[in-house]
Amino acid sequence: MLINLIFYLFSLKVVINNLTYEWPIFSYFLLPKETLLIKVISYKPIGYFYEDGEIIEKRSEDSIKEFYYIHNTQSSYTRCFITDGEKEIKINFLSLIPYNKERRIGEFYIGRYPKESNHPNLKKVKGFIKISPELKELPLSPDYQLKDFLTHKNPYIYLREELIYKLQLFTDYLKSKEIKTSKFKIYSAFRTPAQNYSGGGGRNSCHIYGGACDIGLDINGDGKIDLKEKKLLYNYALEFEEKLKKENPNLIGGVGYYKRRPFIHLDVRGKEERWFR
Repeated sequence: MLINLIFYLFSLKVVINNLTYEWPIFSYFLLPKETLLIKVISYKPIGYFYEDGEIIEKRSEDSIKEFYYIHNTQSSYTRCFITDGEKEIKINFLSLIPYNKERRIGEFYIGRYPKESNHPNLKKVKGFIKISPELKELPLSPDYQLKDFLTHKNPYIYLREELIYKLQLFTDYLKSKEIKTSKFKIYSAFRTPAQNYSGGGGRNSCHIYGGACDIGLDINGDGKIDLKEKKLLYNYALEFEEKLKKENPNLIGGVGYYKRRPFIHLDVRGKEERWFR
């Protein structure tokens, strides 16, 4: 236990927008020329390499190094590698097409967003990722790729980094419970306002802001999700939310149970909501 604690305290970490990443790989979504502050915590000297864009160093102390990454690239994605000589963390930067409240991106119809959002953490859509074959295989976290979130035949998608972080954190939580099959099946993630309204969803659904997903888990590995597994996943989700209140309160959100569906709902709206219907 003491060895694990020492390893945690002295291991390489990356902090972006108050989220601490220790995973070997994760992704971030950026607009053209957007600037992102990256904080690296390490008790060893670090080095970094980036494929495209610009980096401006801000400050450097004994254990903290801060720099700005400027997403100045024409590529659909680029990468940055950070290492302390023993551990390496890779960040994928995916390029966003800016969203300016249009109802369409080219021929693709989005629909109309509400004038205001009542979710503290989900106020607007920054931009959309244009789906391409190379991006589908791109890891967004250790257990999830972009293709896992492509639950509709849309040429574009928007996701929040907080949602992916929470989903991976929940996956890790279940692994700590020694549940071998811990990767979720994602039934629905981003939905456009038009898709959400046509399916009977609420006008302010967290799905339209890229901050929600409907997930199921085949806990016993028999290839199907039964009622017992769904109820167990729902209870685990409630436990996990209580843990977040203490450790990552900015990630709290809604947890929903649906009697006639094989999945539960999880989001990062920024306030506690629960439903069972």
